[in-house]
Amino acid sequence: MKLRSQLLLVTLMVVLIPVAGWQFVKTLEQSLRQAHEQTLIDSATAIARTLAADHPQPWDGPADGLYVHRLEGDIHLDGHDGDWERWLDQATRLEPSSETLSAQLLLAQQERGRLHLLLRVVDDTLVFADPEHGAGDRVELIVGHDGQDHRVVLAPMAPGWIEARDDTGSIRVQGNWQPRRDGWTLELLVADPPHPEALGVTVMDVDDPVERRVVDRAQTDGTQALVRRQALLGNRLASLLPDNTRGWATTTAGWVLARHDGRRANGTMPGPPPVLFERLLADRLQERPRIDNDTANLSLPASAQGVSVEWMRSGRGDGVVVMASAAVEVAGQHVGQVILERSADELLVLANQAVLRLFGTSLAALALIALLLIGFAVLLSERIRRLRNRAESAVLADGRVIEPIESPRAADEIGDLGRSIAELIERQYRHQHYLRTLADKLAHELRTPLATIRSSLDNLAQVDATDDRERYRLRAEQGCRRLGTILQSMSQAARVEEALDSEHFEAVDLHRLLEDYVAGCEITYPSREFDMDAQTSRHVVVRGSADLLAQLLDKLVDNAVDFSPENACIRLGLRCRGRRAIVQVDNPGPRIPEDVAETLFDSMVSYRPDGNDRVHLGLGLYIARLIVRHHGGEIKAVKLPRGTRFEVTLPLMDD
Repeated sequence: MKLRSQLLLVTLMVVLIPVAGWQFVKTLEQSLRQAHEQTLIDSATAIARTLAADHPQPWDGPADGLYVHRLEGDIHLDGHDGDWERWLDQATRLEPSSETLSAQLLLAQQERGRLHLLLRVVDDTLVFADPEHGAGDRVELIVGHDGQDHRVVLAPMAPGWIEARDDTGSIRVQGNWQPRRDGWTLELLVADPPHPEALGVTVMDVDDPVERRVVDRAQTDGTQALVRRQALLGNRLASLLPDNTRGWATTTAGWVLARHDGRRANGTMPGPPPVLFERLLADRLQERPRIDNDTANLSLPASAQGVSVEWMRSGRGDGVVVMASAAVEVAGQHVGQVILERSADELLVLANQAVLRLFGTSLAALALIALLLIGFAVLLSERIRRLRNRAESAVLADGRVIEPIESPRAADEIGDLGRSIAELIERQYRHQHYLRTLADKLAHELRTPLATIRSSLDNLAQVDATDDRERYRLRAEQGCRRLGTILQSMSQAARVEEALDSEHFEAVDLHRLLEDYVAGCEITYPSREFDMDAQTSRHVVVRGSADLLAQLLDKLVDNAVDFSPENACIRLGLRCRGRRAIVQVDNPGPRIPEDVAETLFDSMVSYRPDGNDRVHLGLGLYIARLIVRHHGGEIKAVKLPRGTRFEVTLPLMDD
C-alpha cells in the first residue's frame, strides 16, 4: 500500500470506531425505548378492556363534574384551610361575574363518611346579615339527592359556627365561616343526606351594608354531579396492574376514579442523571407534573388509535418515567382511559452502561491506535534514517560515489524515494566511471591518428623520392582527417542538444516517414536489403520534428549497417499499442551482450567487432536517446533469436 493509503486507513480506523460504537448505542437505546413503550401500551390496552368488561357501572356517570377528594382522617370544622392544604392547588374555580370577586371550591369525603366543602372567597368587603336590614354576603347550595335538588342558603350574621336546612328540612348543612385579610373562608359539612349525588354552589357578594344589593356572583356551571373514587374499580385495577407500575383509571375529562401504586417499596434501580439521557441518548424531555395519591385530574392526549405514550422527567428529579394511556370503551363509547406509569431508570442504566462501555472501548481502541501510530511513525522515521545513512555512506564529502546502494523493495512512497535515490546514485556512479575512463578512451582514439601523423612526418623528412614523399603526405593527411572526425563527433552531441531546444514540433505521420526513409535507404546502402513491416495501415501521427526523427533513424540504421553482414536484410517495423506508437529497427547482426544492454546508450560507449577501422566514439546511440527523450518517448535494445532489435516508443498525438 502507498504511504497515503496507509495513513488514510489508520485515520479511518480512528474515526470509524467511535462512530460505529455511537451508532450501536443509539440503535440499542432506541430499541430499548420502543420495547419499553410497546410493553406499557399493551398492558394499558389490556387493562382498559378488562375494566370496561368487568366494571361498566363506574363509567356511566358524567364525564365532567365536581371531584370529591378521598379523606384519610377527620376534618375539624374551624373555618380555616389547614386540613385542605394538600388540595389547594387542585381547587375548582367558580365562574365570577366580575373581576372583583374570586372563589374556589374543594370537596372531600371519607370512604363511608359525609361530604365536606371548603369555599375560599377573595372579597374586599365582608358584609354580614342583619335582622333589621336583611342578608349580606351569603352562599347558596343546591344539593341533589334522590333525583331532586334542594336549596340551602347560608347567610351568617357574624363569624363562627353556622347551620342551615332546606325548606323541607331533609337537607342539613353545618360549618364555620371565618374572615381573612383578603376575604373569607367557609368550611361546611353536609350532615344530611350522607351521600349527595350532585352539588351547585353560588356565592353572592354584597358591598353596601345599607342597600344590601347583590353586586357580584361566583357560581358553578349549574348543578354538577359529584365524581368520587371507586373502591371496587381500584381493587380490580390493583389486581391487573403489572409489577413496578403505577396506574390510574380516569373519566374522559381526566377525573381519577381509581388508582394504585404497584412500585416496589425499595424503589427502582438508580439511574444516571436525566441530563445524560437527554443530551446523549434521547430527545428533549418534558417536565412531568407532580403526581401523588391526592392528584385528582390526570390525562394524556390520546391518538387516533386511542393510545398515547410520553417520556417525561420526574418532577422530583429521581429519573425518567414513561407514561402510556389507552381508551376505555363501553358499548362503543369512549368513557375514560387507563394511564400507566413506569420508571425508565433501568433503561437509563442500560443505556448509560452502554455509553460507558463505548467510552471505555473507544478509549482503549484510541490508545491502541495511538500506539500503532507512534510505532508507525517510528518505523517511518527509522526507514527514512536508514535510507539517509546509506545514501551518505555511498557518497564521499567531495561528491565521489564509492559504490551504488541497494534499492529497497517496499511499494510505498518511501520505497519509491529509496529506489529513485539508488538509481540517481547509480547513474552518478556510472557517470563518474565514464569520466574516469574518458581520458583513456580519448587517448586510445587519438593515439593512432597522432602516431600516423608523427611517423609520416618523420619519414617525409628522410626521403627524397617524389613517390615516397607523396605516400607519406597522404598518410599524414589521412591521420589529420581521422583526428578531425574524432573532434567533430565529440562536439556533435552538444550541437544536437542545442538543436533540440530550438526545433519546432508539428504533426508527423510515422507511417509515411518510414516509407520514404526505407526508399532512401535502398539507394544509400546498396549492399543491404531493407524491408518495412507496418501492422497498421492507418496514419500513425505523433507530435515531433520530422528532421530529428529522420536523424534518429539514421543513427539506428547506421548502427545496423555496421553490425550486419553484406546483403543482410534490415527490417523497420511500426506498431500501435494503446496510445503509443512503436518503431522497431531489427539488426540481423550479432546479439547484444547481456552486460552492455544498460550502458549501450551512454556517451563514449562503443562495442565494435575486431578489424573495423572506422572511428566510433559511441555517440550515435547516445544522440538517439537524446532525440527520443526530447519527444517524450523511450528507447531500448531487445535481444532477438538472431540479432538485436532497437525499439522506440513515442506517444501518439491527441485527436
